[in-house]
Amino acid sequence: MMTDNKGQAGERETARNEDLILPSREKRTYLSLAPETARTEAPESAPPAAGAKKAAAATGPAIPESGQRVYINLGKSESQDRTGKSEDDDDSTAAIEAMAKPRLNGHASETGGDRDGAGDQAENQAGPDQKAPPGLADTQELNAAPRKVAGPSHNAIRDQVVRGKYRLEQMIARGAESVLYRASSNGHQICVKAVRNSINKWFGDAATRNQEERLEKVTYRTKLRHIQNEFGVSELLYSESDTPTVHIYALRRITRLGLELGYDLVMEYLTGHDLGDKILTRTLTLTDKVNVFYRAIQAVAFMHRKKLIHLDIKPSNFMLVRDQVKLIDFGVSVCSGHRPRAITGTSGYLSPEQICKDTLDEGTDIFALGVAFAVFFGGKSLNQPQEVLLRRQTRLDAQYHLGHDAQPVVNEAPDLNSVPPIFEVLRACTVPRRDLRVSKCDILLNLLRQKAEQAGIKLID
Repeated sequence: MMTDNKGQAGERETARNEDLILPSREKRTYLSLAPETARTEAPESAPPAAGAKKAAAATGPAIPESGQRVYINLGKSESQDRTGKSEDDDDSTAAIEAMAKPRLNGHASETGGDRDGAGDQAENQAGPDQKAPPGLADTQELNAAPRKVAGPSHNAIRDQVVRGKYRLEQMIARGAESVLYRASSNGHQICVKAVRNSINKWFGDAATRNQEERLEKVTYRTKLRHIQNEFGVSELLYSESDTPTVHIYALRRITRLGLELGYDLVMEYLTGHDLGDKILTRTLTLTDKVNVFYRAIQAVAFMHRKKLIHLDIKPSNFMLVRDQVKLIDFGVSVCSGHRPRAITGTSGYLSPEQICKDTLDEGTDIFALGVAFAVFFGGKSLNQPQEVLLRRQTRLDAQYHLGHDAQPVVNEAPDLNSVPPIFEVLRACTVPRRDLRVSKCDILLNLLRQKAEQAGIKLID
Protein backbone atom coordinates (compact mmCIF):
# COMPACT_ATOMS: atom_id res chain seq x y z
CA MET A 1 0.00 0.00 0.00
CA MET A 2 1.58 3.23 -1.12
CA THR A 3 0.72 6.46 0.63
CA ASP A 4 3.49 8.89 -0.16
CA ASN A 5 6.86 9.21 -1.79
CA LYS A 6 9.12 9.69 1.22
CA GLY A 7 10.55 7.09 3.49
CA GLN A 8 8.99 3.73 2.86
CA ALA A 9 7.26 1.55 0.35
CA GLY A 10 4.99 -1.06 1.74
CA GLU A 11 2.20 -3.38 0.74
CA ARG A 12 -0.07 -5.52 2.84
CA GLU A 13 0.94 -9.13 2.96
CA THR A 14 -1.08 -12.20 3.76
CA ALA A 15 -0.52 -13.66 7.19
CA ARG A 16 0.83 -17.00 6.04
CA ASN A 17 4.27 -18.49 6.25
CA GLU A 18 5.84 -18.86 2.83
CA ASP A 19 8.96 -20.84 2.06
CA LEU A 20 11.88 -18.98 0.55
CA ILE A 21 12.09 -19.81 -3.11
CA LEU A 22 15.57 -19.34 -4.48
CA PRO A 23 15.19 -17.66 -7.87
CA SER A 24 16.73 -19.15 -10.94
CA ARG A 25 19.65 -17.20 -12.39
CA GLU A 26 17.64 -16.32 -15.48
CA LYS A 27 14.66 -14.87 -13.61
CA ARG A 28 16.21 -12.83 -10.82
CA THR A 29 15.02 -9.26 -10.67
CA TYR A 30 17.25 -8.24 -7.78
CA LEU A 31 20.48 -9.14 -9.52
CA SER A 32 21.11 -9.11 -13.23
CA LEU A 33 24.15 -9.98 -15.28
CA ALA A 34 25.64 -8.10 -18.18
CA PRO A 35 25.06 -9.99 -21.46
CA GLU A 36 28.74 -10.74 -22.02
CA THR A 37 29.08 -12.56 -18.71
CA ALA A 38 25.67 -14.14 -18.34
CA ARG A 39 26.67 -17.37 -20.09
CA THR A 40 30.06 -17.86 -18.47
CA GLU A 41 29.29 -17.01 -14.83
CA ALA A 42 30.31 -19.80 -12.47
CA PRO A 43 27.64 -21.30 -10.18
CA GLU A 44 27.09 -19.74 -6.79
CA SER A 45 29.63 -21.10 -4.36
CA ALA A 46 28.48 -22.71 -1.15
CA PRO A 47 28.57 -20.61 2.00
CA PRO A 48 32.01 -20.73 3.62
CA ALA A 49 32.62 -23.02 6.52
CA ALA A 50 32.71 -21.65 10.06
CA GLY A 51 36.51 -21.62 10.05
CA ALA A 52 36.61 -19.61 6.86
CA LYS A 53 34.18 -17.09 8.30
CA LYS A 54 36.41 -16.60 11.33
CA ALA A 55 39.42 -16.09 9.11
CA ALA A 56 37.55 -13.52 7.03
CA ALA A 57 36.53 -11.65 10.14
CA ALA A 58 40.12 -11.57 11.32
CA THR A 59 41.54 -10.24 8.09
CA GLY A 60 38.84 -7.68 7.39
CA PRO A 61 36.31 -7.50 4.54
CA ALA A 62 37.12 -9.32 1.34
CA ILE A 63 37.03 -7.15 -1.77
CA PRO A 64 36.12 -9.31 -4.76
CA GLU A 65 37.54 -8.49 -8.15
CA SER A 66 35.55 -6.05 -10.25
CA GLY A 67 33.06 -7.89 -12.40
CA GLN A 68 30.11 -7.15 -14.61
CA ARG A 69 27.38 -8.00 -12.10
CA VAL A 70 25.00 -5.23 -11.24
CA TYR A 71 22.60 -4.85 -8.34
CA ILE A 72 19.25 -4.81 -10.10
CA ASN A 73 20.93 -2.56 -12.69
CA LEU A 74 23.31 0.33 -12.39
CA GLY A 75 21.81 2.10 -15.40
CA LYS A 76 19.77 4.35 -13.13
CA SER A 77 18.38 7.59 -14.42
CA GLU A 78 19.29 10.86 -12.73
CA SER A 79 16.06 11.09 -10.74
CA GLN A 80 15.49 8.52 -8.01
CA ASP A 81 12.08 7.56 -6.67
CA ARG A 82 11.69 7.90 -2.95
CA THR A 83 9.94 4.84 -1.67
CA GLY A 84 6.54 5.46 -0.15
CA LYS A 85 5.79 5.08 3.54
CA SER A 86 2.67 3.22 4.60
CA GLU A 87 0.41 4.84 7.14
CA ASP A 88 0.07 1.75 9.28
CA ASP A 89 3.77 1.01 9.09
CA ASP A 90 6.50 1.13 11.57
CA ASP A 91 6.95 1.64 15.24
CA SER A 92 10.35 3.27 14.64
CA THR A 93 9.08 6.71 15.65
CA ALA A 94 7.84 5.36 18.96
CA ALA A 95 11.24 3.78 19.64
CA ILE A 96 13.04 7.05 18.95
CA GLU A 97 10.61 8.98 21.13
CA ALA A 98 11.13 6.53 23.97
CA MET A 99 14.88 7.19 23.83
CA ALA A 100 14.78 10.94 23.26
CA LYS A 101 11.67 11.92 25.26
CA PRO A 102 11.22 15.19 23.31
CA ARG A 103 9.45 17.89 25.29
CA LEU A 104 6.38 19.59 23.89
CA ASN A 105 6.56 22.21 26.63
CA GLY A 106 9.97 23.65 25.93
CA HIS A 107 11.83 22.72 22.79
CA ALA A 108 8.59 21.75 21.12
CA SER A 109 6.62 24.62 22.54
CA GLU A 110 3.33 25.80 21.11
CA THR A 111 3.25 29.12 19.36
CA GLY A 112 0.17 31.05 18.48
CA GLY A 113 -0.61 33.28 15.57
CA ASP A 114 1.26 36.12 17.24
CA ARG A 115 4.71 34.57 16.74
CA ASP A 116 5.91 37.45 14.61
CA GLY A 117 2.48 37.09 13.11
CA ALA A 118 1.02 33.83 11.87
CA GLY A 119 2.49 34.78 8.54
CA ASP A 120 5.99 34.05 9.82
CA GLN A 121 5.44 30.32 10.10
CA ALA A 122 8.40 28.55 8.59
CA GLU A 123 8.35 25.76 6.11
CA ASN A 124 10.91 23.28 4.95
CA GLN A 125 11.27 19.73 3.93
CA ALA A 126 13.77 17.42 2.46
CA GLY A 127 15.46 17.46 5.81
CA PRO A 128 17.71 20.33 6.60
CA ASP A 129 18.58 20.26 2.92
CA GLN A 130 19.65 23.86 3.09
CA LYS A 131 20.98 24.62 -0.32
CA ALA A 132 22.68 27.91 -0.93
CA PRO A 133 22.45 29.81 -4.20
CA PRO A 134 24.91 28.81 -6.95
CA GLY A 135 28.52 29.63 -6.32
CA LEU A 136 31.15 27.89 -4.26
CA ALA A 137 32.23 30.69 -1.97
CA ASP A 138 31.19 28.69 1.08
CA THR A 139 33.47 25.75 0.34
CA GLN A 140 37.21 25.79 0.64
CA GLU A 141 40.21 23.65 -0.12
CA LEU A 142 40.26 20.56 2.08
CA ASN A 143 44.03 20.17 1.93
CA ALA A 144 44.41 21.99 5.20
CA ALA A 145 43.50 21.37 8.80
CA PRO A 146 39.80 21.98 9.54
CA ARG A 147 39.14 25.63 10.24
CA LYS A 148 37.08 26.50 13.31
CA VAL A 149 34.56 29.21 12.59
CA ALA A 150 33.58 31.34 15.57
CA GLY A 151 29.89 31.95 16.09
CA PRO A 152 27.18 32.06 18.73
CA SER A 153 26.92 28.99 20.93
CA HIS A 154 24.27 26.47 19.97
CA ASN A 155 22.75 26.64 23.44
CA ALA A 156 22.36 30.41 23.16
CA ILE A 157 20.58 30.10 19.84
CA ARG A 158 18.38 27.29 21.12
CA ASP A 159 17.35 29.31 24.17
CA GLN A 160 16.41 32.26 21.97
CA VAL A 161 14.38 30.09 19.61
CA VAL A 162 12.53 28.33 22.42
CA ARG A 163 11.71 31.50 24.36
CA GLY A 164 11.55 34.20 21.73
CA LYS A 165 10.14 35.06 18.37
CA TYR A 166 11.62 34.31 14.97
CA ARG A 167 10.81 35.66 11.58
CA LEU A 168 10.82 33.93 8.21
CA GLU A 169 12.86 35.81 5.64
CA GLN A 170 13.17 33.77 2.45
CA MET A 171 12.26 30.37 1.07
CA ILE A 172 15.37 28.25 0.49
CA ALA A 173 14.05 25.03 -1.01
CA ARG A 174 10.96 22.90 -1.37
CA GLY A 175 11.07 19.18 -0.66
CA ALA A 176 8.61 16.31 -0.90
CA GLU A 177 6.96 17.12 2.43
CA SER A 178 7.92 20.60 3.55
CA VAL A 179 9.50 23.90 2.62
CA LEU A 180 12.76 25.27 4.01
CA TYR A 181 13.04 28.89 5.00
CA ARG A 182 15.88 31.11 6.09
CA ALA A 183 14.80 32.85 9.27
CA SER A 184 16.23 35.05 12.02
CA SER A 185 15.89 35.05 15.79
CA ASN A 186 17.39 37.90 17.78
CA GLY A 187 20.00 38.50 15.12
CA HIS A 188 20.89 34.82 14.70
CA GLN A 189 20.36 33.27 11.30
CA ILE A 190 18.51 29.96 11.48
CA CYS A 191 16.71 27.57 9.16
CA VAL A 192 13.07 26.54 9.59
CA LYS A 193 11.57 23.38 8.15
CA ALA A 194 7.80 23.61 8.18
CA VAL A 195 4.98 21.19 7.52
CA ARG A 196 1.37 22.31 7.31
CA ASN A 197 -2.07 20.73 7.25
CA SER A 198 -5.07 21.59 5.09
CA ILE A 199 -6.32 24.23 7.56
CA ASN A 200 -3.26 26.30 6.71
CA LYS A 201 -4.84 26.98 3.30
CA TRP A 202 -7.40 29.13 5.05
CA PHE A 203 -5.64 30.53 8.10
CA GLY A 204 -1.96 30.45 7.19
CA ASP A 205 -0.06 33.38 5.78
CA ALA A 206 0.11 33.87 2.03
CA ALA A 207 3.69 32.64 1.63
CA THR A 208 3.26 29.31 3.41
CA ARG A 209 -0.22 28.78 2.04
CA ASN A 210 0.95 29.05 -1.55
CA GLN A 211 3.91 26.76 -0.98
CA GLU A 212 1.96 24.05 0.81
CA GLU A 213 -0.49 23.74 -2.05
CA ARG A 214 2.29 22.01 -3.98
CA LEU A 215 2.95 19.39 -1.29
CA GLU A 216 -0.42 17.66 -1.12
CA LYS A 217 0.70 14.20 -2.27
CA VAL A 218 1.96 13.38 1.22
CA THR A 219 -0.54 13.18 4.06
CA TYR A 220 -0.20 15.52 7.00
CA ARG A 221 -0.06 12.51 9.30
CA THR A 222 3.02 11.21 7.50
CA LYS A 223 4.67 14.63 7.45
CA LEU A 224 4.06 15.02 11.17
CA ARG A 225 5.44 11.57 11.94
CA HIS A 226 8.65 12.29 10.04
CA ILE A 227 9.25 15.73 11.53
CA GLN A 228 8.59 14.47 15.07
CA ASN A 229 10.94 11.55 14.45
CA GLU A 230 13.58 13.97 13.18
CA PHE A 231 13.30 16.06 16.32
CA GLY A 232 13.46 12.98 18.55
CA VAL A 233 16.64 11.82 16.82
CA SER A 234 18.14 15.31 17.04
CA GLU A 235 17.67 15.30 20.82
CA LEU A 236 19.91 12.23 21.01
CA LEU A 237 22.53 13.86 18.75
CA TYR A 238 22.46 17.36 20.24
CA SER A 239 25.63 18.84 21.69
CA GLU A 240 26.68 22.35 22.66
CA SER A 241 29.89 21.80 20.73
CA ASP A 242 30.14 21.44 16.98
CA THR A 243 29.11 18.06 15.52
CA PRO A 244 29.16 16.47 12.05
CA THR A 245 25.35 16.39 12.15
CA VAL A 246 23.09 19.40 11.78
CA HIS A 247 21.97 20.99 15.07
CA ILE A 248 18.22 21.06 15.56
CA TYR A 249 17.03 23.49 18.22
CA ALA A 250 13.28 23.15 18.61
CA LEU A 251 10.04 21.73 17.31
CA ARG A 252 7.28 24.34 17.53
CA ARG A 253 3.57 23.76 17.10
CA ILE A 254 1.96 26.49 15.00
CA THR A 255 -1.59 27.52 15.83
CA ARG A 256 -3.97 30.32 15.00
CA LEU A 257 -7.32 30.97 16.64
CA GLY A 258 -6.81 27.76 18.58
CA LEU A 259 -6.42 25.68 15.40
CA GLU A 260 -3.31 23.66 14.63
CA LEU A 261 -1.77 24.71 11.33
CA GLY A 262 1.36 22.57 11.48
CA TYR A 263 4.85 22.39 12.96
CA ASP A 264 8.15 24.22 12.52
CA LEU A 265 11.44 22.38 12.97
CA VAL A 266 13.99 25.08 13.82
CA MET A 267 17.60 24.22 13.08
CA GLU A 268 21.09 25.39 12.34
CA TYR A 269 21.47 27.38 9.13
CA LEU A 270 24.07 25.71 6.92
CA THR A 271 25.71 27.81 4.23
CA GLY A 272 27.14 25.41 1.69
CA HIS A 273 26.27 22.81 -0.92
CA ASP A 274 24.97 19.28 -0.77
CA LEU A 275 27.09 16.53 -2.31
CA GLY A 276 24.55 15.99 -5.07
CA ASP A 277 25.46 19.39 -6.51
CA LYS A 278 27.08 18.75 -9.89
CA ILE A 279 28.85 22.11 -9.85
CA LEU A 280 30.48 21.16 -6.57
CA THR A 281 31.62 17.74 -7.77
CA ARG A 282 33.19 19.29 -10.87
CA THR A 283 35.00 21.89 -8.77
CA LEU A 284 36.63 19.68 -6.12
CA THR A 285 39.93 17.98 -6.77
CA LEU A 286 40.26 14.22 -6.43
CA THR A 287 42.13 14.63 -3.13
CA ASP A 288 39.37 16.90 -1.87
CA LYS A 289 36.71 14.39 -2.88
CA VAL A 290 38.44 11.56 -1.04
CA ASN A 291 38.66 13.78 2.04
CA VAL A 292 34.95 14.56 1.72
CA PHE A 293 34.31 10.81 1.69
CA TYR A 294 36.51 10.45 4.77
CA ARG A 295 34.59 13.12 6.67
CA ALA A 296 31.23 11.77 5.56
CA ILE A 297 32.14 8.41 7.12
CA GLN A 298 33.02 10.24 10.33
CA ALA A 299 29.60 11.93 10.28
CA VAL A 300 27.82 8.59 9.93
CA ALA A 301 30.09 7.12 12.65
CA PHE A 302 28.99 9.90 15.02
CA MET A 303 25.39 8.83 14.54
CA HIS A 304 26.21 5.14 14.91
CA ARG A 305 27.92 5.77 18.24
CA LYS A 306 24.50 6.92 19.47
CA LYS A 307 23.05 3.56 18.30
CA LEU A 308 21.11 5.30 15.53
CA ILE A 309 20.82 4.30 11.87
CA HIS A 310 20.26 7.17 9.43
CA LEU A 311 18.51 4.99 6.85
CA ASP A 312 18.44 7.61 4.10
CA ILE A 313 22.09 8.00 3.15
CA LYS A 314 22.51 9.65 -0.26
CA PRO A 315 24.60 12.54 -1.66
CA SER A 316 21.96 15.20 -1.06
CA ASN A 317 21.84 14.39 2.66
CA PHE A 318 25.44 15.49 3.15
CA MET A 319 26.28 19.20 3.20
CA LEU A 320 29.77 20.53 2.54
CA VAL A 321 29.97 23.62 4.73
CA ARG A 322 33.34 25.33 4.28
CA ASP A 323 35.68 22.50 5.31
CA GLN A 324 33.13 20.38 7.16
CA VAL A 325 30.76 17.64 6.05
CA LYS A 326 27.41 17.68 7.85
CA LEU A 327 24.84 14.87 7.81
CA ILE A 328 21.23 16.06 7.62
CA ASP A 329 17.61 14.79 7.46
CA PHE A 330 16.72 12.27 10.19
CA GLY A 331 13.07 11.90 9.22
CA VAL A 332 13.19 8.12 8.82
CA SER A 333 16.12 7.31 11.13
CA VAL A 334 15.71 4.40 13.52
CA CYS A 335 17.49 2.69 16.40
CA SER A 336 20.06 0.03 15.49
CA GLY A 337 18.50 -3.41 15.51
CA HIS A 338 15.10 -2.17 14.31
CA ARG A 339 13.17 -4.50 12.02
CA PRO A 340 10.78 -2.51 9.80
CA ARG A 341 7.42 -3.52 8.45
CA ALA A 342 7.91 -1.57 5.23
CA ILE A 343 10.78 -0.67 2.92
CA THR A 344 12.36 2.51 4.27
CA GLY A 345 14.84 4.75 2.48
CA THR A 346 15.39 6.16 -0.99
CA SER A 347 15.22 3.90 -4.02
CA GLY A 348 18.57 3.70 -5.74
CA TYR A 349 20.42 3.39 -2.40
CA LEU A 350 18.57 0.52 -0.71
CA SER A 351 20.48 -2.40 0.82
CA PRO A 352 19.15 -5.96 0.48
CA GLU A 353 18.06 -5.97 4.13
CA GLN A 354 15.94 -2.88 3.52
CA ILE A 355 14.26 -4.50 0.53
CA CYS A 356 13.48 -7.77 2.33
CA LYS A 357 12.62 -5.91 5.57
CA ASP A 358 15.30 -7.60 7.65
CA THR A 359 17.00 -6.21 10.76
CA LEU A 360 18.74 -2.87 10.16
CA ASP A 361 22.18 -2.11 11.55
CA GLU A 362 25.29 -0.02 10.88
CA GLY A 363 26.04 -2.04 7.75
CA THR A 364 22.77 -0.81 6.24
CA ASP A 365 24.04 2.78 6.24
CA ILE A 366 27.47 1.66 5.03
CA PHE A 367 25.93 -0.06 2.01
CA ALA A 368 24.11 3.16 1.07
CA LEU A 369 27.28 5.16 1.78
CA GLY A 370 29.17 3.06 -0.77
CA VAL A 371 26.51 3.63 -3.42
CA ALA A 372 26.19 7.34 -2.58
CA PHE A 373 29.91 7.94 -3.02
CA ALA A 374 30.05 5.87 -6.18
CA VAL A 375 27.60 8.50 -7.46
CA PHE A 376 29.73 11.29 -5.95
CA PHE A 377 32.75 9.90 -7.82
CA GLY A 378 30.92 9.92 -11.15
CA GLY A 379 28.98 6.64 -11.10
CA LYS A 380 25.27 5.92 -10.97
CA SER A 381 22.86 4.88 -8.28
CA LEU A 382 21.09 1.53 -8.41
CA ASN A 383 18.05 0.96 -10.56
CA GLN A 384 15.36 0.20 -8.02
CA PRO A 385 11.94 1.20 -9.42
CA GLN A 386 9.12 1.28 -6.88
CA GLU A 387 6.98 -1.09 -8.89
CA VAL A 388 9.80 -3.66 -8.83
CA LEU A 389 10.53 -3.16 -5.12
CA LEU A 390 6.93 -3.99 -4.25
CA ARG A 391 7.04 -7.40 -5.91
CA ARG A 392 7.26 -10.36 -3.58
CA GLN A 393 9.84 -12.02 -5.85
CA THR A 394 12.13 -8.99 -5.52
CA ARG A 395 12.06 -9.33 -1.75
CA LEU A 396 12.81 -13.04 -2.00
CA ASP A 397 15.73 -12.30 -4.29
CA ALA A 398 17.01 -9.69 -1.81
CA GLN A 399 16.81 -12.20 1.01
CA TYR A 400 18.82 -14.68 -1.04
CA HIS A 401 21.53 -12.15 -1.89
CA LEU A 402 21.70 -10.98 1.73
CA GLY A 403 22.87 -14.43 2.72
CA HIS A 404 24.78 -15.63 -0.35
CA ASP A 405 26.02 -12.92 -2.72
CA ALA A 406 29.64 -11.87 -2.19
CA GLN A 407 29.97 -9.71 -5.32
CA PRO A 408 29.86 -5.91 -4.71
CA VAL A 409 27.12 -4.05 -6.53
CA VAL A 410 29.24 -0.99 -7.38
CA ASN A 411 31.14 -1.58 -10.61
CA GLU A 412 32.01 1.94 -11.69
CA ALA A 413 33.15 5.24 -10.25
CA PRO A 414 34.93 7.01 -13.13
CA ASP A 415 36.67 9.60 -10.96
CA LEU A 416 38.49 6.79 -9.16
CA ASN A 417 39.88 5.10 -12.28
CA SER A 418 43.31 6.51 -11.46
CA VAL A 419 43.18 5.36 -7.82
CA PRO A 420 41.94 1.74 -7.73
CA PRO A 421 42.63 1.34 -3.98
CA ILE A 422 39.96 3.93 -3.14
CA PHE A 423 37.53 2.24 -5.53
CA GLU A 424 38.11 -1.01 -3.64
CA VAL A 425 36.86 0.71 -0.48
CA LEU A 426 33.57 1.61 -2.17
CA ARG A 427 33.15 -1.94 -3.38
CA ALA A 428 33.82 -3.34 0.09
CA CYS A 429 30.86 -1.27 1.35
CA THR A 430 28.41 -2.66 -1.19
CA VAL A 431 28.66 -6.43 -0.80
CA PRO A 432 25.07 -7.72 -0.50
CA ARG A 433 26.06 -10.55 1.85
CA ARG A 434 26.00 -8.92 5.25
CA ASP A 435 28.77 -10.92 6.94
CA LEU A 436 31.23 -10.05 4.14
CA ARG A 437 30.33 -6.37 3.92
CA VAL A 438 32.16 -3.69 5.92
CA SER A 439 30.03 -3.65 9.07
CA LYS A 440 31.34 -0.73 11.16
CA CYS A 441 32.43 2.82 10.39
CA ASP A 442 35.62 2.37 12.43
CA ILE A 443 36.60 -0.53 10.17
CA LEU A 444 35.73 1.54 7.11
CA LEU A 445 37.79 4.51 8.33
CA ASN A 446 40.83 2.30 8.91
CA LEU A 447 40.40 0.69 5.51
CA LEU A 448 40.20 4.09 3.81
CA ARG A 449 43.30 5.31 5.65
CA GLN A 450 45.24 2.27 4.47
CA LYS A 451 44.09 2.57 0.87
CA ALA A 452 44.61 6.34 0.78
CA GLU A 453 48.20 5.89 1.94
CA GLN A 454 48.64 3.20 -0.70
CA ALA A 455 47.30 5.61 -3.34
CA GLY A 456 49.42 8.50 -2.11
CA ILE A 457 46.44 10.61 -0.98
CA LYS A 458 46.72 12.55 2.27
CA LEU A 459 43.69 12.45 4.56
CA ILE A 460 43.10 15.42 6.83
CA ASP A 461 41.78 14.65 10.30
